[in-house]
Parts: sequence; structure tokens; C-alpha cells
Amino acid sequence: MLFNLIVGRSAEEVQFDLPSSRMYDDSMTDLDGVTTRPTIVMPEHQNNRDQFGHFVSITRLSERGGDVYFRVVADPDMEPMPMAFFLENFTDFDQGSDVRWAFNKTCLKVIEGNPYELFLRWQTRHKTNSNGSSLLKFKSPARIDHNLLSVMMPFKEMFDDVYTCIQEVGGQLSLDVKRADDIFYNQPVIDDVVALIDDASIIICDLSRKNANVFYEAGIAHTLGRNVILIANDINDIPFDLRYIRVIDYDATTRQGQEALKDRLTKTINTIRGS
Repeated sequence: MLFNLIVGRSAEEVQFDLPSSRMYDDSMTDLDGVTTRPTIVMPEHQNNRDQFGHFVSITRLSERGGDVYFRVVADPDMEPMPMAFFLENFTDFDQGSDVRWAFNKTCLKVIEGNPYELFLRWQTRHKTNSNGSSLLKFKSPARIDHNLLSVMMPFKEMFDDVYTCIQEVGGQLSLDVKRADDIFYNQPVIDDVVALIDDASIIICDLSRKNANVFYEAGIAHTLGRNVILIANDINDIPFDLRYIRVIDYDATTRQGQEALKDRLTKTINTIRGS
């Protein structure tokens, strides 16, 4: 996922311009592409970490002479994010080592990363429920274990054969397979589940029987930008608006069905890992 970082401007400036020479990316010739990406606007750093960045939408973009003119609208649903928090988590993004200086200079830089995941981490750090505790707890910055394969499924005996299949696939691919009932911390189950989603790069979600908890967990995984593999023993358990995502349907009641599930999971995981 790509997003725009505009440094040296404010979301209160509904229109401004930048010299073309300050737009650092080979794809900047595609101005339409710039307008379709999420955008964060921040002031210049200048050792002032108390300033805030804002999510905006670029509603108009045009080039005249050597300048590019922007018109932006602040997103009312996204609270301002402290610049200090962004800088703490800057290593989450694949921006190269030559760009940190850009925070001190007015420019636009295209960065690879998920700004919405970063926003979620900020929200869960300072948003609390009525008891004063955090609703969801995410590590900040993220610390993804690329050898961890997390599994979200109902804790019912009928799914044990499915979980065994996933464990065998994980073993063959040298992955550590876990689900929430495999870890025993002195904390609520939801914390265990969130930790498994937060820590893993690949999450398998079994949506069989339309289990509400698994749908909730799949939503968290998608929000964090993780690689999510959806499986179900009945394709009709998948809501229509999720069927655009490829789903592995399975029949684990037979040995042949179990082997087919393992084969499809292996191929999908290898594709995700680029094997």
C-alpha cells in the first residue's frame, strides 16, 4: 500500500503549491495516482515533536509551470496524529534510509506502508473504555514475526481436524502455528487473540458457521493490513460482500478432503511469501 506524506503544509491550508522538484518519487508524473492515495499532511519537523499530522483527501491537483497546485480537504473522521508518534513508528514504512531528512524540508514523498494501521495503533494507545482501560492493545511500533502463522477459528471439537491440517502445513513450511487457546497468559482471551493477530504476518480465519468472533478477528486483521486467508466448510457461510476475497472451501470429514485443504493452504501461503 502506498500513501502520500506532505511535509511543510497544514491541513488548514485548503490549497497550496509545491515545486515539482520537491515531489520525490518516480511515479509523480502520474498526478491521478497521487490523488487516489491516502495522504497525511504534516508541518516541518524542526525538532518540534509536539505538532500534529492530519489525514486529508486531495480533491484537486494540477501542474502549472514548475509548480504543482493542491486542493485538500481534512478527513473529519480521522483525528490528528501527534508527529512524535509518527516518527516513533517511521520504521514501519519501507521508505529507504535517505528520506528522514525530508521531515525538515517542504516536500511530498510517496511511502510504502499502511497509514490506517498506524492510526489504529495511535487510537488504541490513547482511547479507553468507561473503566479507563484500553479497548484493544497493539504493540507500537509493530513487531511482526514472519515465522508466525496465527489461526482464528471457533474453539469447538469439530474444528480440531482442520486445525491439525493447518499445523501440519505450518510444520512443513517451518512456521510456528498458534491459536488463542495455545497460549496461556493471565489476561483476557481477547488480548491473546489481538496479540496473535498483531504479531503475525499471515492469519487464517475459519468463517464456518458464520462465527461472529472470527468475523470480528478477521476485521482486525484486515485493518492491520495482514495477509488474511479465509477458509470455510460451506461457501454459503461467507457473506456476499466478502466473496470478492478468495475463500478456500474445504471438507475435512475425509482424508481426501484434508489433503486437498493442506495442498491449497500450502500453495496460498507460498504465494504470499513469494516462494
